[in-house]
Amino acid sequence: YYLSYLEILSLKEEAQELWKDQYSDLRFHTFLLQTGPSDFTNLKKRLQAQHPWTQHPDVQRLEAQTEQG
Repeated sequence: YYLSYLEILSLKEEAQELWKDQYSDLRFHTFLLQTGPSDFTNLKKRLQAQHPWTQHPDVQRLEAQTEQG
C-alpha cells in the first residue's frame, strides 16, 4: 500500500506542476477516478498527455460548486 501511496503522491506533484493555477485536489481526484483501473505508468502518460476530459463540464461544475462553498 505504501508504494502505491508514493506513486500517487508523485502523480499529484506532477499534476500540480503541469496544471499550475488550474490544479485542485478535486481535479486531480477526478482525473484518477475517471481514468479507472490503470497502472501507474499509464496514469503518468495520461497526465502528461493532458487529455481533453480534464476540461470536462462535470469537473468545472464541481469546482464552481466547491468555490461557492
